[in-house]
Amino acid sequence: MVELVIYVAFCAVTGLFGIDRRMGFIGTFLLTLLTTPVIMIPVLLLTGRSARARSNDRL
Repeated sequence: MVELVIYVAFCAVTGLFGIDRRMGFIGTFLLTLLTTPVIMIPVLLLTGRSARARSNDRL
């Protein structure tokens, strides 16, 4: 049971890294639940931010 809570917590942290991505928090979190944070973190580091997030930086 403790392992499941820790796994979901790591998935939530990975979802936070995906907030500025096209899928957002929910999409990243759900995909991380299906795969694993070890796979998703490098994917998030290799992909760029969404156009919306980049345009918000200019304001």
